[in-house]
Amino acid sequence: MAVWHGVGMVRRSPAYTVSEADVAMFASLSLDFASLHTDAAYAAKGIFGRRVGHGLLGMCLMEGRLGRALGSDAVSFAWEWEFQTPFFDGDTLVAEATVEMAEARGDLEIVTEAVVVSNQRGEAIQKGRHKVARSGKAADRGWARLGLSAPHPGFAEIRVTDDDSPPPTTASLDVLAETSVFFEDVALGDRFSTPAITVDDFAVEGFAGLIGEIGAWFADEPTAQSAGLRERVVPPLYGLALVEGLKYASRGVGIPMASLSWRWLQVQPIYRGDTLHVDVTVQGKRASRSKTDRGVVAQTIELVAAGRGVVQRGQHLQMFRRRPA
Repeated sequence: MAVWHGVGMVRRSPAYTVSEADVAMFASLSLDFASLHTDAAYAAKGIFGRRVGHGLLGMCLMEGRLGRALGSDAVSFAWEWEFQTPFFDGDTLVAEATVEMAEARGDLEIVTEAVVVSNQRGEAIQKGRHKVARSGKAADRGWARLGLSAPHPGFAEIRVTDDDSPPPTTASLDVLAETSVFFEDVALGDRFSTPAITVDDFAVEGFAGLIGEIGAWFADEPTAQSAGLRERVVPPLYGLALVEGLKYASRGVGIPMASLSWRWLQVQPIYRGDTLHVDVTVQGKRASRSKTDRGVVAQTIELVAAGRGVVQRGQHLQMFRRRPA
C-alpha cells in the first residue's frame, strides 16, 4: 500500500537524462510532430536555437517515475501543470512531490501534492500539482475504477478574458511563414473536433515503457479486474499526450508558440481498443501587454471515446503569435 506520512512529506523521483530518442518516440506515440520538437533546421532559427523537448514529455517522464513509488493501490487522476522554461535532449530531470493535503472521499483517500521538476542545474522548469487516489484498504475491490473516474472535481480553471483595447501588434513579418493561424484569427466560442485514433497495444506499451509506468493494472489482466476494472486500462497521461498530438494533427487552431499550462481530469478509464477524438472550444483570449507580438488563448477540451462519451477533460492555455501589422 502506498504510504504518506502527512502534510509536508517529500517524495523524490529517480533522475532521468532525456535523449533524442525519447523526443522522437514521444512524437510518434503522441502524434505531436511540431517543428519546434522535430525539425532541427526550423528550431535553429527560433528563440532557443535548437530543438526543445515536448513539455508534456517532461511532465509524463517525471510523473511516471514519481508513480513508481506509489505501489499498486494508488493512481494519479488530476493535474494542474505549468511549463516555465524548456528542456533539451541531454538534460537530466528530477521531480519532487510534497504532500499538501489528504482527505477522505468515500472508500478512497485523495492526496494532493505539489510537484517541481528541475534540470541538472537545479532550475525549476515545470511546476504543478496532482491529485492521487488510493484505496482505504489495499484489498478493496473496485478502488481503481473509482480512482480513475473523477473521485474529486480536480483543479479550478483559469479565467482568461479578452481585452477590448489590445496594444498594437509588434510582430515582425518573418513570422508569416511560421503559422497560418494567428491570435487575431481565433475567436471566442470557436469549436473544432480532431481526427480520431484507436488505441492499440503497441502505443500503450510503448508509452508505459517510455515514462517508466509499472502500475500492475495497466499491464496485468487479473490485477486490473481485482481492482474493479473490466480489463487492463491505459495510463491516464497517455490520453493527455494524445490530446496535444490530435490537436496538432488537425491544425484546427494553427501552430502555437508555446504550451503554457494544463488543468486536466480523468473522468473514466480509457481501455485498449477505444477510438478517441478531441473536441475543442475557445474559452478565452488575451493579448499580452508586456510582449506585444503574442497573446494567450484558453481552450476547454474533451477527450471522447466512441460509444462511451467523455473520458478526460480540462483546460489548455497556449501562446500564439499575433498577426504582423
